[in-house]
Amino acid sequence: GVDIERIRDVPQMSEIARRHFTPDEFQQIATSSGIKRQEAFFASWTRREAVAKALGCGLGGDVEALSTIPPIQLQAPAGYVAALAHLGPVGTLTERAWSPYSKQALL
Repeated sequence: GVDIERIRDVPQMSEIARRHFTPDEFQQIATSSGIKRQEAFFASWTRREAVAKALGCGLGGDVEALSTIPPIQLQAPAGYVAALAHLGPVGTLTERAWSPYSKQALL
């Protein structure tokens, strides 16, 4: 499973983190502020969403069960975070930058 999210303000961030994240993840978010808080929230969110997609379940499931697959935090464009989760061993992972305005995209 793969997830990418734009870092932004979420009005109910603390409540969402309390309900869906581990106590350690919640504590990191609760003790951060500003952009660092948003980055911590969306880093946790994308990891959980990637695992949920890999397992074929939703985020409403068991928080600890979603911790059984270690996700990979991917590089993402500025202002975004991304994660990948895979059920089997990951061999070689190649990340590519893509732009709708690149010459290759037009070919």
